[in-house]
Amino acid sequence: MKLAEALNRRTKVRRKLFELKIRLDRNAQVQEGEKPFEDPNNLLLEYESAFDELNTLVKRINKTNNSTQLEPERTLMEALADRDCLAWRRAVLEKFKSAAVMPQKRYSLSEVKFVASVDVIQIQKQIDELDKKHQELVCRIQQMNWQVDLAE
Repeated sequence: MKLAEALNRRTKVRRKLFELKIRLDRNAQVQEGEKPFEDPNNLLLEYESAFDELNTLVKRINKTNNSTQLEPERTLMEALADRDCLAWRRAVLEKFKSAAVMPQKRYSLSEVKFVASVDVIQIQKQIDELDKKHQELVCRIQQMNWQVDLAE
């Protein structure tokens, strides 16, 4: 199995766990004298089985990410951390830029006027550069995900 297939499977198992939790909650109590729509014990068994599958997948994915070289001095795990940090940095700058250009509602000229304390154009250039680096890295990671086999 390729790493990308395992990542897709992990997403499906997580979704299944979320849905099972909802079904468990719906069947945890019933009116006295009634039966639940689904047997909670069977749902719990299915839940445990899905958790076991998720645990195995996560361990194998992590092992693969730690042992796969994306570049000579960078593992896939390190690239994933870099990707997440690029996205986070971009989000912070985007929020900062939005705060700097927030429209002012003034009803008279005597009200206090606020102006941006930073160069918004320069901040946008930084955002664009981070976005470009993030997209390039995401593409390289996804390409590698379809090339590398999942570790045992």
